Amino acid sequence: MASNKIQKDIVLPDTSKITLDANTSIKVEFSDNKRVIFLSQGKAFFEIAPNKEKPFIVKTHKIDIKVLGTKFEVINTKDFQVNVKEGKVRVANKKDTLLALLLKEQSLLLDKNFHISSLNKKVSNTMALWTKGQFDFKQEPLKNVIAEFLKYENIKVIIKDTSLEELPISGKFSSKEFDKVISSLPLIHPISISKKEDKILIMRKK
Repeated sequence: MASNKIQKDIVLPDTSKITLDANTSIKVEFSDNKRVIFLSQGKAFFEIAPNKEKPFIVKTHKIDIKVLGTKFEVINTKDFQVNVKEGKVRVANKKDTLLALLLKEQSLLLDKNFHISSLNKKVSNTMALWTKGQFDFKQEPLKNVIAEFLKYENIKVIIKDTSLEELPISGKFSSKEFDKVISSLPLIHPISISKKEDKILIMRKK
């Protein structure tokens, strides 16, 4: 069952470890010849114990990721991304057509049709910051920033003017600094904030 908290270092029968982001759940199926994890949505970071006789496969709705022993992150949200911290992973579609063979510090981003959007270098210490309760936003739309924080907050945020949803936000924050982000918005954008009990209203400044 999905949790609204990060679930760290979930140990599997083979001693592999998984860290799950908030609102992320998995299904585990191990057999004599393979180890399979089903990740329907969310973010997960994997530390896989090597076993050449039993490949480790992460299955999502459209993509299969096959590894032998490595550390990597899968982001299966609005975007689909695979980031490799150590080792290598094979990314294929459901027809087993190879999309990419990723090595250490490589990042693969797929578009909404699960075609390659980009394949870039990504420094290891910038991967899976969410496992440490951290965010590093770079010109991220306001609506996405709020969505990230609300995975950990029991509060409702209403953006009254939809044109404000795309306002860019940059900066490094802890997942516990939602109040800091909200209070800083009027300082960087033409926004006013109204708080009522368990609701926050974001409006265009008059």
